[in-house]
Amino acid sequence: MLEDLKGKIEKIIEEKKYLDKNAAIGFDGFVDKIYRPISSQEGKTINYYKTIDDFGDRIKQASGLSCDIDIELESIQPGGNTPLFANSLGHLGINTDCISPIDEYEEIFNKYMSKNCNIYSIGKPALSFVLEFFDGKIMLGDTHTFKEIDYNTIKNKVGDKIYEILNNYELLSMVNWSHFNNMTSIWKKIINYLNQNQDKFNNKEQTLFIDLADTSSRSIKDIKEMLKTLSDFRDYYRVIIGLNENEVRDLGKKMMTNNFKDITNIGKHLVNSGFVDEVVIHPVAEAYLVKKSNKVKVRVPKVEAPVLTVGGGDNFNAGFIWGILNNLTDQESLVLGTVNARLFVEKGSSPSIDDLYNYISKNKDSIEVINI
Repeated sequence: MLEDLKGKIEKIIEEKKYLDKNAAIGFDGFVDKIYRPISSQEGKTINYYKTIDDFGDRIKQASGLSCDIDIELESIQPGGNTPLFANSLGHLGINTDCISPIDEYEEIFNKYMSKNCNIYSIGKPALSFVLEFFDGKIMLGDTHTFKEIDYNTIKNKVGDKIYEILNNYELLSMVNWSHFNNMTSIWKKIINYLNQNQDKFNNKEQTLFIDLADTSSRSIKDIKEMLKTLSDFRDYYRVIIGLNENEVRDLGKKMMTNNFKDITNIGKHLVNSGFVDEVVIHPVAEAYLVKKSNKVKVRVPKVEAPVLTVGGGDNFNAGFIWGILNNLTDQESLVLGTVNARLFVEKGSSPSIDDLYNYISKNKDSIEVINI
């Protein structure tokens, strides 16, 4: 299968067909300040908290007291699911409209984003303070600016281009529902437009990709309303939802009465209940795709000393969607997602499609593909 995938990517690159694809992603945007928490230092030697567990133990020791922990600034960069996903997709050669709040931070975003990305600013970004560890990250977000963004804001800022996106783009993606309280109402306004313009759509030839982000702060009522609204999009788009392991377990607790060991159970529940067409789940270094007809699993070697984990899931989404947009199989799209995420975490920057091709060519034996 991987040899076939290699050949398909080579042909797509040679014919440059992927350059004709159009994607639009919205609607969050952050300015990320990324730090490494310091556990100790002696002279010029600095030791960092390696794991969230280690850091958590230090916090617990301060219960009822207080503590003071030094942090070292690693970088200030654009953040949020929308810019990171769009940037990665742009680096893979897809023409991508990034609909994101970046007011007053245009320079930092324009320097960061791929030349294949076109940014439409819809307001001021949220702020995120990120504590980076070798096994994950803790993100502290101030998202009050998102409250000022609704459907009319988006329509006014993007203009008539919004209708071209909804009607014709191969991919529409709306991400970070969990931290964007207006998102469900935005979806309802879009569905209202779709219902009034049914004649303009080629049924299921466009893909809608949804990434909820961390759902733990959202109520069961909110989640049920969101899923019901999401199901209405299936009349017009192929609807795929992407989840990491934390999000899967949170949805499982809130949506399913039985305990579950298999993390694909929530995927089956969402598909069989008619909320979405497909569910893609991406724990670290592996991924699952759940459809009514089958389940697929892909695994790649884990990066032992990641350079950057913030954006790993967004880069997974971009690699996976590149496969979908170029009519690759479920297994092949999952491979591209896991490889794209792995290379990003290892190097700290979004790979090109040539980078993915080269990795697959050299590491075929270390990539597992399983029908389950």
